[in-house]
Amino acid sequence: MQNGKDITDAEIEEMADKCSCGGTQTVGALKVLQKEDMIKVYQMARG
Repeated sequence: MQNGKDITDAEIEEMADKCSCGGTQTVGALKVLQKEDMIKVYQMARG
């Protein structure tokens, strides 16, 4: 929960989409993260 609001799967998808420029770029130096990896990280952070 962030600021009293649960983050939805749609919001997680949107964050990963923005972070990966629509799924066209990866993120990371030690471990390359694809969009699906980012979604999993956000979901784990949600709790």
